[in-house]
Amino acid sequence: MGVNPAKRPTPYYLIKKGGLWAILLLSACSRPQAKPLDAPITLILDHEPATLNPRRSLEAVGQRLGALLFEGLTRLDADLKIQPGLATSWKSEASGLRWRFHIGPGRLDHHGRPITAHDVLECLENYRAGTPSAPVAAGFSRWKSTELEGNDVILGMESPDPYLPRNAFLLRFFRVEGAAQPCSEPAAGAVVWGSGPYRMATAPENKDGAIRTLAPTDAVEVEPDPSGPWKGRAKLHFRFVRDENARALTLLRGEADGIQNGFSLSKSAWFKKGGGGDFKTFEREGVNVSYLAFNVRDALLSDVRVRRALALAIDRPAIIQYKQFGFTSLADSLLSPLLAEGSSFPTAYSPAEAEKLLDEAGHPRGKDGTRFKLTYKTASSNVGAETALLLREMWGTIGVRLEIQAQEQAVFFASIKKGAFQVFSSRWIGASDGSLLLTALHSHQPRNRTGYSDPAMDRLLDGALNEPDPGKRRELLIQAQAKMAVDLPYFPLWFWNNSLILRPEVGGVEARELSLSGALEPLSLLRRTR
Repeated sequence: MGVNPAKRPTPYYLIKKGGLWAILLLSACSRPQAKPLDAPITLILDHEPATLNPRRSLEAVGQRLGALLFEGLTRLDADLKIQPGLATSWKSEASGLRWRFHIGPGRLDHHGRPITAHDVLECLENYRAGTPSAPVAAGFSRWKSTELEGNDVILGMESPDPYLPRNAFLLRFFRVEGAAQPCSEPAAGAVVWGSGPYRMATAPENKDGAIRTLAPTDAVEVEPDPSGPWKGRAKLHFRFVRDENARALTLLRGEADGIQNGFSLSKSAWFKKGGGGDFKTFEREGVNVSYLAFNVRDALLSDVRVRRALALAIDRPAIIQYKQFGFTSLADSLLSPLLAEGSSFPTAYSPAEAEKLLDEAGHPRGKDGTRFKLTYKTASSNVGAETALLLREMWGTIGVRLEIQAQEQAVFFASIKKGAFQVFSSRWIGASDGSLLLTALHSHQPRNRTGYSDPAMDRLLDGALNEPDPGKRRELLIQAQAKMAVDLPYFPLWFWNNSLILRPEVGGVEARELSLSGALEPLSLLRRTR
């Protein structure tokens, strides 16, 4: 027997009549209770970290939290400029074959023990040659030895790497309780002591700032290390909420104070326009880039004319204007023009030119108007799904039928690593310098997922890495970006702005202080104002 919806409780009726936004508006009707001014600032992240183990943390959330809990040799600030970490200075020697890092005095780990230059030496050697191997160290393939001279730690290189000081923030210091050396591989359940500006917050089950579990949990609370450089800043409570609707409800009910880069574009625009009440939205342009990757080993996509036709058929300006609500900007390289080594090599929207190229490549339309079918892989997120549908529509106009495979993130990345794709879309997080080009384009790099191999490109990239002069290195990298725009193993789509949404009673951060990469460090400036 059916039930009259009018007899249902009001929430059910609103859900049936108004959909998701009715639920959100209903949740916002009751004003959250005020919190004490010294209460932790609660922030939402869209998923939990795979691990907090610095040796193994490669994904975005783990890296962002790791930057708070563990100090590296260097740090990158909100403008992605290199800053001192455990090392107070550094310099290149022997034509780039040695990097000397001076370890400053007075630094303590979260257990109160001094971090000496000898400790740093042992830590680095555990990253470089420890057992089991540290996945983080895979990005330092040219590093062959570590030595100590007084308070200087010296990294010996097989060949020059001008980006080593920038990337040395990944080599983060920690101790494992009971281990003889710093940065040893933690066993399951081991107690770990960090070294960063934040430590684990004091709690009944965690009285001393140690990390009691490196495994994923539903929340992490951190507080400034009393002996560190950020003492007096906000205590931060991070909640991990995978479902986007649940994230919106959590924010509207006052169970969280803010969220950074955690909503789809439509929900971000809704909050920005005041749909959720008097929330504050801060935006800053960013360097994280979405791109298409073509498997150039594929028989169809090995023809550059096909790749160029697919690129020409994507109306990126229209997508950015009408579908992405101004939260992105056009990308004409993997490196943003905001970066010293970035440049732009535009590809105009031209379906007519795309059709011409496909005809020339020997792919005429069939009786049903179809030229060929492509398989397209993406992670199963709202943004990924929306982009896939737009591409299916645009490529359909030139006779290309798109089969979309939206996969869970772990499955998606596993298939990409195996080369089991024709076209995939992803986002490069933390693209801060030209080393990205080496990673993506050099024929000998394991993270060159497309199978692209070109001797001229390898010579440009090798030349850039061996060039000590920044200006000359930039010229070589601009040539590499220009060549990528012609060869098109990757097609850049757009750069993502960084968006921070806060409840009205929380402030302390200006838009210009947000990180270009979406890092969490600027959020330590937040404070409760009422």
